[in-house]
Amino acid sequence: MAVNSLPAETDASDAENPFAGSSEPASAEQNTKGQGGLARLASLGSLALLDQVVVSATNFATTFLLAKLCSQSEMGLFGLCWTIFGFQRTAQERMLSAPYMVFAHRPDQEKTTWLGSSVMHQRMFGIGCTLVAWGLAAFFYYTNEPAGMGPVMLTFGLMSSFLLLRDHVRAVCSTHFRYDVSLAVDCATSVLQIGGIAALYFFNVLSISSCILVLGLACLVPTVSWLWLAPQKYRMDRTRYSSDWKTSWGYSKWLVAARSIGISGLYLIPWIVAWLMDEAAVGTFTVCTTLAGFALMFVMGINNLFAPRTIAAFQSGGKPALIRSLLETVVVFSALLGSVSLAMFFLGDRMLSFFGAAYAGNGLVVFYLCLSMFAVSISIAWGNGLAALGKPRGYFFGEVAYFLVAVGLARVLIPVWQLEGAALALVGASLAVSTVTGVVLLRLILQLDSNDTKNNAVDGKDASARGIQ
Repeated sequence: MAVNSLPAETDASDAENPFAGSSEPASAEQNTKGQGGLARLASLGSLALLDQVVVSATNFATTFLLAKLCSQSEMGLFGLCWTIFGFQRTAQERMLSAPYMVFAHRPDQEKTTWLGSSVMHQRMFGIGCTLVAWGLAAFFYYTNEPAGMGPVMLTFGLMSSFLLLRDHVRAVCSTHFRYDVSLAVDCATSVLQIGGIAALYFFNVLSISSCILVLGLACLVPTVSWLWLAPQKYRMDRTRYSSDWKTSWGYSKWLVAARSIGISGLYLIPWIVAWLMDEAAVGTFTVCTTLAGFALMFVMGINNLFAPRTIAAFQSGGKPALIRSLLETVVVFSALLGSVSLAMFFLGDRMLSFFGAAYAGNGLVVFYLCLSMFAVSISIAWGNGLAALGKPRGYFFGEVAYFLVAVGLARVLIPVWQLEGAALALVGASLAVSTVTGVVLLRLILQLDSNDTKNNAVDGKDASARGIQ
């Protein structure tokens, strides 16, 4: 089924190449040279960052409202539920979004059917996540531990598919540098989300379950509009679903395996806190994580530009362009996260007090979490390099290190230092993943020929083979 194409005034090739302004597409190296390329790069970076600001500010506002209007235990249930969503979202990013980003720029790839297959794969993944969440809901209903988690998980299962679809739409927009479209989707979602929560409070029906219901429905309307209006042209071809899935899975299976291990370490921490402390402590940890998440907001926004740019740089300029792009990414991330971490050291406790008196006194927890995200941002930069090289297996060792350090330190430190121990466990795990991933990437880069050009990239008929080596 063919869907509407790009607006008439926008050529499809221009949408693929944000630096287009002449009859010949600009290379990744040319993109960074000249006033026109720098101006377009600055414009795209600003849009990407603004889009992430909208998303993070909405998440922050949602957590702030729930912290003010709900009890710490209810916030704990929300935090535990969101660990499940975080796991699902990460699996989707690695299984679907990452291979789409890499193969969408292949010269031999039929882009419209590739996107159509990606949309179909995402829908199947979303349905699977709903069924898994409902299975967990049945378990929580049966055990009643944590108390009240059953109905919350049941509602989450119903809405998780819509939440995941919105995330995949954002990934597609980033791949094609359509940050204007992503920003429109996220602004609409933000208005519906905050407005819906305000309506729940006004009519005195606000609860964690009703809030999750609003979050899902707020994502449904803009994403369905994206599918209908199709600012990025796509075509559904049933004959391609299976072959395109094999291509995606051939690239992503190591990503999924690696990140599933690593992310388990991150999302097990709140459950360990609930086990060793209580749901109220999880609520406090959730608030601290949300506040510290502002540090990572800048990284995620800028990386929406740097990730595809690093891949394009290697495909067009080889090893020198890859190294240059990686160093630029690390410098930018370090400047942003270093500044935010320093600010949180002095202001973290004061900012927590705005969420309520019950959350005050945990400023060091916020600071440690910021340091953790600082270290994680460096691993994100190294991950861009692995994606460009088509070596997803390189993630595996770093993620294993993250899991082992996070769970091991959490079990030891939480009984001694409570929530500060949980945050320090994440600091240690983040340093581990950044170090190990960096070493793996360095070895791969040293193995490259100094004259490597775009034939070293993931392209052509050997792309899948490179993805599984």
